[in-house]
Amino acid sequence: MLAADRFSEARHLAAHRRHAIVFRPLTQPATLMATGAAGVALVLALALIGRGLTDGITFAAFLSYLVAAVLIGVAAVAGYWAAALANLRYEIADGALIIIWGLTRQVIPLANIERLVRGRALGLPRVTGLELPGWPCHIGRAVVLRLGEVLLYSTHRTPADILYVVTPRQVYGISPADQRGFIQAIQAAVASVDALYDVRQEVVRLGPAAWPLWTDRFALLTLAAGTALALAATGVVFARYTALPAEVVLPFPEPGSLGDKRALLGIPVAALTVLLLNAGAGALLHRALRPVAYALFLSAVFIELLLLIAALTAT
Repeated sequence: MLAADRFSEARHLAAHRRHAIVFRPLTQPATLMATGAAGVALVLALALIGRGLTDGITFAAFLSYLVAAVLIGVAAVAGYWAAALANLRYEIADGALIIIWGLTRQVIPLANIERLVRGRALGLPRVTGLELPGWPCHIGRAVVLRLGEVLLYSTHRTPADILYVVTPRQVYGISPADQRGFIQAIQAAVASVDALYDVRQEVVRLGPAAWPLWTDRFALLTLAAGTALALAATGVVFARYTALPAEVVLPFPEPGSLGDKRALLGIPVAALTVLLLNAGAGALLHRALRPVAYALFLSAVFIELLLLIAALTAT
């Protein structure tokens, strides 16, 4: 895309935001809970990293680092949810209702909206997706009486908080804090919608959320295999290190060579470096150069397997 085209697109998006009518749900409690969960997970991860550093090269230290890595992942996911909740909104603009959740945009043409249904008499939906007990965040699918399958982007606590947007293709469940104002705005926008607007009912994903990698089973399996082998190689080194003599027989650089056992610490470093570099490069190249991405993922699996064998055979 040329620089002039990018500038034109940026101006169009800016104009869209200036003219959009924005409604928001009540998100503060759910956002605070997600932020708190992210903070707790991060603090626990740092504590486990500190404990691992004091334990030295032991299997207990490896477990501390492993759980810390999981907790950092949990903190990242909870942080994303907190940011997505803080930014959750429903915009009416350019002939469409747009539900904004994180890196996802649900675009609903106003011309496709058949009716709005209050949820007061329809009960609480059981959501398949992002829903935890006591957390007022409901993102996912549910089956609702008389409406069928519903896609929810809501922070409701009671059925009365939910407003269903019915279209021929999909029913959406939302929870604008000002339901009456939202209904009036939709009615006014539908009545005055310009026939020139050519809006498709679609899901728009931005940034990493748009990567086809997430639906490529082979790529995900090879990444999982590479990760498992890297962790296994690292765990074996940490588990065996203390019991090994100061000098060990190493399978590298030549089989049967004698060397300082500290050379074994290069195995975890190499395993994690190869995993991060190959996975990162493969993920970036996956959309445009899928065979190259597969080659990177498979080569990582092969290298991690060699490193695991090296960790197991050092004596």
